[in-house]
Amino acid sequence: MRLVILSLVIGLVAATSSGPQDYNSITQGKPSSINFVATTPVASDLPAPFTSTEECWLDLIWRAQRSLDLAFFYASDRGPGGDLFGNPDGGATRLGEVVLALEKAAVRGVAIRIICDSGFAKIYPALLARLDELQGASVAKFDMRSHTGGVMHAKYMIADNERAYAGSANFDWRSLEHIQELGLFVKDKVVVQTLSDVFAMDWWLASGTIPPRPQSKPKTTASGCWHLAPGNSIAMPVVVTPVFSPKELLPDSAKWDLPLILDRIKHAKNRLWIQVMTYRMKGGDGQVFTELQDAILAAAKRGVDVRLLVADWGKRKGTIEGLQELSARGNILVRMITVPEHSSGHIPFARVIHAKFMVVDNDKSWVGSSNWERGYFYESRNVGFLLDGATANRALADFYQSNWQSPHTYEVDPEATYEVPVFGERD
Repeated sequence: MRLVILSLVIGLVAATSSGPQDYNSITQGKPSSINFVATTPVASDLPAPFTSTEECWLDLIWRAQRSLDLAFFYASDRGPGGDLFGNPDGGATRLGEVVLALEKAAVRGVAIRIICDSGFAKIYPALLARLDELQGASVAKFDMRSHTGGVMHAKYMIADNERAYAGSANFDWRSLEHIQELGLFVKDKVVVQTLSDVFAMDWWLASGTIPPRPQSKPKTTASGCWHLAPGNSIAMPVVVTPVFSPKELLPDSAKWDLPLILDRIKHAKNRLWIQVMTYRMKGGDGQVFTELQDAILAAAKRGVDVRLLVADWGKRKGTIEGLQELSARGNILVRMITVPEHSSGHIPFARVIHAKFMVVDNDKSWVGSSNWERGYFYESRNVGFLLDGATANRALADFYQSNWQSPHTYEVDPEATYEVPVFGERD
């Protein structure tokens, strides 16, 4: 497990301890804190500068006293149907350790609610069924297709309505071991309450009941926090704004992520660095999505350093053509990453970069769960954060540079004919 090397806190405090105690040293007695959280594929040389996703999730669960609300695309360990799986050495997988922590939380009286996508629940039913049997736990399967045509694609966890994680990691053993993920740990009343409001809406929608009208106007202001990197003696302010999609299913439509992301791109002056798993203008239904593309092209035209980094899963027909078109323009740099296979052999739907974030100029950023395709913004539930502040921006820029300069990264050739990697099950 990695040391916490980045913390955003109100006040001037330093974090020096390691392991689960990191969060204690940061948050105890402090009104607000935020940390970047990541998964680095094991046995890879990709960057690993942040606290591990597993450590963050375990800490949230261990410290929960009253409630745990989990919203994830799906839940899957290595066993049949996604059930728990014991490793050959006798221990559990990293996700298995998280599930064991949830079981212990239920025993001590913590109320647990879990929202998952109804479609993927049919693919991976076993672990959800196990969790649903816990005393004081309930699982709701959200059929977003009946509302918007999309899926419940968000990935977040809320403890006691006070602390939360949100990011790119699914509740999947691979997301804790074999996939590059990125998210945030948050302890901030305004931010966490906004996440809780969306969870409440989705819980009632998944249960077939429309939520009651809020008694007061939803908060639309961002939360002010402070950042302090180890060794720094001066804290720098960071403003954190939670954002979501789709617009039609939000307690506060002003928090719809797409126009807010577009605004950052349109105002970029010198740097626009984007990393997502997939970037595509045309959906499976043939519908064209040009809003992000137009803003990116305009930024490049006015001289902004525009870079796009995607996973090699983008070599698929219908996706690679758009990436090659961007690369051919000459004023946009487009690269891919291929994460080497694990020594144990092919792992389906793993060994890939899944982190989704954007670095704009020297003081603006975005971290979220959306791939950059139309459906993620208009149809599916996603959760992210806008960050305003130089130190948070710099940490993400360093993370981006490490990926960009990795020996596993290469330019997208506009003239090449790419072989699609077999990233699912192999015959």
